[in-house]
Amino acid sequence: MTIRLLSALAVVGACAFSASSQTILSSGHVDLGILYESGGWDLHVHKEIPSPEEEFAPSEAILRLGAKSQLAGGVPNSQAATAFFGPAGSPLWILPKSEDPDLPFLGIGTEEMSSVDWNGSLSLTLTDVRGPGDVFVWDVGAFGELQPKMSSRDGFSAGDSLNIEAGGHAHYFWAFSAPGDYEVFVFAKGDHKADGPVQSEPAGYRFQVVPEPGTGVLTVAGLVLLGWRRRASWRRESPVVGGSR
Repeated sequence: MTIRLLSALAVVGACAFSASSQTILSSGHVDLGILYESGGWDLHVHKEIPSPEEEFAPSEAILRLGAKSQLAGGVPNSQAATAFFGPAGSPLWILPKSEDPDLPFLGIGTEEMSSVDWNGSLSLTLTDVRGPGDVFVWDVGAFGELQPKMSSRDGFSAGDSLNIEAGGHAHYFWAFSAPGDYEVFVFAKGDHKADGPVQSEPAGYRFQVVPEPGTGVLTVAGLVLLGWRRRASWRRESPVVGGSR
């Protein structure tokens, strides 16, 4: 039991250690930037706010979710929520679609391209997730209904995709089911009027879910000691994951 407990505590410490050589982005307006020019794709991270603006390769920046991203009570007990995220009460850390000064305000930016160069919209497709849990991307409809977009929970398919317009900008909700380091792989594709159908290589964007130091250690230790049967107390209310609680 002691060895297992020490291993669990090491997960928390590893979060900060593995990020030592990358730029940490824990707040401000940040985009997954998508560009196609001169016959080639450029998928990158664009930090817009705070200034100065900067661009990073996907492996050079880490989008960090702090303790405020934890959803109080876990996954809501509604049919739509449990079908998408998993059992009611399961832990969830959320990057909201609206701006929060304590979290990255994550968008998808294609402003450097022009829609006149493309036949129809572009797409961004989830192809792999490497990390301790699952990744979810969704939107909410006009009546508060959950609109699933991407999920690693049920594997990967062409349906794990966002339609995006060249020359545009969009925001979605993102969530992670466990603390730790993630690499989220996506590729872009579209029908270019001059070059025909074009698809990028998968780009691995990095995320890090870091619980508050005190409660994070207690949560991991408690899950190990109780055989993963006890649900921790989460600290953030959110009405945006769909359905009633």
